[in-house]
Amino acid sequence: MGDNLDRGPSPSATSSNASASKYTTVQATSTTASTHYEYTHPQNRMAQVALGQTAAAVIASSVVSPAMTVIDLSIIRAQFNKSSMGSALRSTTSDLLSGRMRWNPALSIMSTVYTSTYLTANYTSALCQELGIDYKIPTAVATSLVNITAIAYKDREFARMCSKAPTVFPLSCYGLFALRDGLTVTSSFVLKNTIKERLEAEHGLSHNNADLAASFAVPMIAQLASTPLHILSLDIYSHPESPFRMRMKEIAKGYMSVCSGRVLRIIPAFGVGGYLNDQVKESFEERENNREGKGVVIVPLSSGEE
Repeated sequence: MGDNLDRGPSPSATSSNASASKYTTVQATSTTASTHYEYTHPQNRMAQVALGQTAAAVIASSVVSPAMTVIDLSIIRAQFNKSSMGSALRSTTSDLLSGRMRWNPALSIMSTVYTSTYLTANYTSALCQELGIDYKIPTAVATSLVNITAIAYKDREFARMCSKAPTVFPLSCYGLFALRDGLTVTSSFVLKNTIKERLEAEHGLSHNNADLAASFAVPMIAQLASTPLHILSLDIYSHPESPFRMRMKEIAKGYMSVCSGRVLRIIPAFGVGGYLNDQVKESFEERENNREGKGVVIVPLSSGEE
């Protein structure tokens, strides 16, 4: 078999390659007796993986960002104006459509938040897979850091758009936002996958149905715990001198309205967005696996070519 193969680089060139593998993957490009083989470079596969991760993040962010802009502005308005979530949604939508409130920079900020969040989650999990390590902790930590930073900036700017409160944003507000978003990110990118796997293994759901159910349910449930942190942070910003007892009353008074808004925002943010992100990634991965599996043979290298 070795007499009919064009192995490409000479042994000396092969030894200078960064790969230390004892096997060379070659791709068949003809079915004739004089079959020609060419190298399938790992770099090409990694480029395809990166393309898939990037496309998934950009598509998911593009779909969810307009709705998220309206919802998040409405959540902040509902708390500041002491109105219902429905009323805040109607007034915010009307103001954006009429031009009384500008889409930009709000939409640009929101697009940056979700593109950076999905990119970080996708790249981190893909890198962990390549390195053969568990993705859960690295993905949770890396994505939380990026998401917390981006959303803290977004919430500060949105609060300034919706309030006449002082422009200085206290450090304690950033800390509360960090705890809030850490819960959401961990539930959306780590706990979701654990629940998805259990739904498939223990309850017989198909892969797509399990992914759909977990993508929506898990991050939505997390908002029950994160809502008080959100209310407290904005109350500290808008009423810096308010006593603790009044802050607890503010949380109790605004909980149902704000929680309903935060649960609503999960539907596009990590429900629709998370599902789209998963589906686009998987379609790229499936296409790449099919391309690699077509006509591939593994040729052991002799000891002189290691």
